[in-house]
Amino acid sequence: LIHEGYSGEEGILVQGIIDFYFIENGRAVLLDYKTDRVTDETVGERESEYKKQLRLYKMALEQVGEFEVAEAWLYFSSMGKFVRMEL
Repeated sequence: LIHEGYSGEEGILVQGIIDFYFIENGRAVLLDYKTDRVTDETVGERESEYKKQLRLYKMALEQVGEFEVAEAWLYFSSMGKFVRMEL
């Protein structure tokens, strides 16, 4: 879901930069770096905030690269922690 009420009939321009991805066994693994301050108590909130962004990146990679995105990860540099995202 890009936006509440969006029917998909008109085009949308989305601007962003995928931090990193690689191909493993013919499928993409997506990684996005986050530099904001996160703690163990707030990491869940941040995951929810970034899920839509990663879904858009997944759509872009699958459309342009013509391969499936197998996994998506967030890396929170302030914690030194990787979090696997379910998309």
